[in-house]
Amino acid sequence: MQGSGLATVALNHQVTAFNILRVLVQERNPETCPAQPMATIQLNAGSTHGAGEGSNRSDSDTDSTDFYNSFIINEPARSDSKGKSQTLAQVASQNLLSRVTNSTAQLLLVEQNVLQRLQLERPLVIQLKDSIEFRNICTHMALQVEDMKFDRDVKEAQQCLRTIISRLISALLAFSSDLCDKATEDLKAILKNLSGF
Repeated sequence: MQGSGLATVALNHQVTAFNILRVLVQERNPETCPAQPMATIQLNAGSTHGAGEGSNRSDSDTDSTDFYNSFIINEPARSDSKGKSQTLAQVASQNLLSRVTNSTAQLLLVEQNVLQRLQLERPLVIQLKDSIEFRNICTHMALQVEDMKFDRDVKEAQQCLRTIISRLISALLAFSSDLCDKATEDLKAILKNLSGF
């Protein structure tokens, strides 16, 4: 499979993980979620075939940004939807889940922007194995009933997402491009927010 095809498959796994995460956030604390109906996210099949780095940002890029931004998760409330007070551990778990969800949305924006706009002599490497693992962790997380096991999966998802972002930063450093430099800075900021710094 060619590099651009691998990147598309990797992003599709990340999108699946993101959709699972949004549902989990809504189920565990509906007050943190946007008011509008929750639609699933799908990638444009041709999203990896860009018009070049020098091209202007298209309407579709703007729509994509607005779409992801519409699902940025607010900080969890101190009580659940029934008004019952939550423990500090539950609030911390939901905070981490929200950070992982938001960071995934932001990562997808950066990845799609780079793949759409940058013409590379060699393909940008987005590790398929890491994206599959991230999706699998999120899928497993959705099946958990016990808080302790759920928290463990959230932490594993956070660590896996850190790995994906860190490896993408390393891959982008191999290219000399203003777009890649900007994407690298964005990814570093996402990584910082994901870690809670």
